[in-house]
Amino acid sequence: MTNHLVIKLMEYLTQIIQFTKIFILFFILSPILEVNAQVYKWVDENGKVHYSDKPVDKKSEAVKMKRQPTSQEINQAKRRASSLMRHKNKVLDIIEEEENDKQYAQQKSEKEQKERLRTCAYAKDEARTLAKGYRSYTIGDDGEKYFLSDAEKEAMIAKINQFIKKRCQP
Repeated sequence: MTNHLVIKLMEYLTQIIQFTKIFILFFILSPILEVNAQVYKWVDENGKVHYSDKPVDKKSEAVKMKRQPTSQEINQAKRRASSLMRHKNKVLDIIEEEENDKQYAQQKSEKEQKERLRTCAYAKDEARTLAKGYRSYTIGDDGEKYFLSDAEKEAMIAKINQFIKKRCQP
């Protein structure tokens, strides 16, 4: 999933959850409200619609209230909200895991890049040192120094330059 789609999905889920919370809160608190409370609708001189519990003038209209939800409807809304929260948490977990994977891959890539640069710098330095013409040697498995002939040095320089060409070019 692209970040844009994930963000849109999260916004959508958040809106659904907020609506469901308001729906549940309204229906939990609605029995507390006065049973016969009347709501009036009126329009001011600027055309803006207002609602109040008392008529403001003769143009105020009584608004017919919808029925109270049943306990079954309230429980159904609670289950739906709970399901949406679980789904939202799963999506958040997936997003977090993807971000962690990206961060790990980035760190690994940076580490590999640093190691490659270090190895290339060493190889270039070794090639320069060999090319200066000094007597060069290697240390054998027995710990003894073995001096390189000019042909061996040239072969080693060619091998290092081949490595540099293959591994150290951007």
